[in-house]
Amino acid sequence: MFESPADFAKAVQQVAPKTKRITEKEKSQTQLCKSVRISSQSHPRYGESGVIEADAPNTSQQIVTFSDGERLLVNNADLNDAIVSESSERKYPKEYSEAIAQIKEQHKLELERLSQELRIGLQAEVSARAEEQVIEQIQSLQNLYKQQKEQNIQLQQRLDEMEGLRKLEIENQQLQQHVSSTELKNGRR
Repeated sequence: MFESPADFAKAVQQVAPKTKRITEKEKSQTQLCKSVRISSQSHPRYGESGVIEADAPNTSQQIVTFSDGERLLVNNADLNDAIVSESSERKYPKEYSEAIAQIKEQHKLELERLSQELRIGLQAEVSARAEEQVIEQIQSLQNLYKQQKEQNIQLQQRLDEMEGLRKLEIENQQLQQHVSSTELKNGRR
């Protein structure tokens, strides 16, 4: 069938042509002069279109030239067109990049929600601790008040006893004076 290896190689070329290897320079040139639109609503140039005319400094951003001549470094996530994967350097179709952007937005919203819940939880915890401390202080003050009240009652009882003793002392003195005056009267008789 094949007379030589060269004949076999020629037949292979006809059935499966040799694919041309694309160099890094050629890859970057295919990205250049590509029209893109800013799809992220948080980007200041949302909805505007531009062209990638220069090599990107990294795989997650592009240098975009807008119609007014301004050149900006734009994150791939802010663009509507194919995104270059940082890990594999593959381009994703527009649908994938939109899905990835949507998932990133959902992730961002979920993180914001969780952050808000955490903040609310922390505030509730701080409020609960503060409330516990206030309750403890109130109980402490109530206990102190009860102690003061008991001490005041004891002091009042001692004062009453002392007042009673003072009255008895006065009565005793009066009785002694009366006895003395009675003895003097009886002694004169």
